[in-house]
Amino acid sequence: MDNGLVYIDAATRTQDVLSLKWALRGAGYGIASTWHDSPGPVLKAESHWNEFRVAELDRCDELFVIFESRGESAANLAAMAAVALARGMQVTWIGPKLPSLGHFPGLRHFATLPDFGQQIRLPLAA
Repeated sequence: MDNGLVYIDAATRTQDVLSLKWALRGAGYGIASTWHDSPGPVLKAESHWNEFRVAELDRCDELFVIFESRGESAANLAAMAAVALARGMQVTWIGPKLPSLGHFPGLRHFATLPDFGQQIRLPLAA
């Protein structure tokens, strides 16, 4: 079963990122993003959001963003979402809403990862 190629983005690799990756993969999605597979605790912004990552995103049908706080990564996550939306991709935003992204028809919002899992019927831990 092939449901398309997706990119997962977040400020850092968390258990939610890994849970989403494995749930999507189990549901037949291909995962194009690779930043979350890098060893080490936290990636620097310049190695996380750069031309290579945008090239990975360009190959995708959908972007999934796990947004946990309005820290310094918020602008980078919003920029990736804007790039995806501008290219006609579906964007799934999981976490608190950003007002600047609230009115795009290609964006769907879920408050939490379990909310997303219930709605989409993916096996995600609550």
